[in-house]
Amino acid sequence: MPAAEPLAPPAPPEPELPPSLEEDAVSRDLLNELEIQQLRRDVAQLRTESDFLRRELAATRRDVDELRDAQQASRERVEYPRPVSPQHSEAMLLAGRGIEASRIAEHCGISVAEAELVCALARAEEGR
Repeated sequence: MPAAEPLAPPAPPEPELPPSLEEDAVSRDLLNELEIQQLRRDVAQLRTESDFLRRELAATRRDVDELRDAQQASRERVEYPRPVSPQHSEAMLLAGRGIEASRIAEHCGISVAEAELVCALARAEEGR
């Protein structure tokens, strides 16, 4: 006969918790599970709001870019009308040559204020 193997001693029985401690453990586990569920709902809601805000920000950026482009295009299209009257046409030519406003006024028979305005328009045209 083969030698008999020694039997392992039986495992000690798990200590039983008193009913009040067991209820407390179950109560804590339930509260923890409820809190985890609420936190998951909160995270999902925050993700939804974050996605919405990202889309709004992207749309706002597109709008700003379009407005900036439109503003730039309108700046590029600004043109000053050339004067129609012979006095102002000649004044514009003189102003384009760099003649002083007082001399233009005297030569063309216009006021100094008009001559200064013509000089300002001529400078604006040169700056384009």
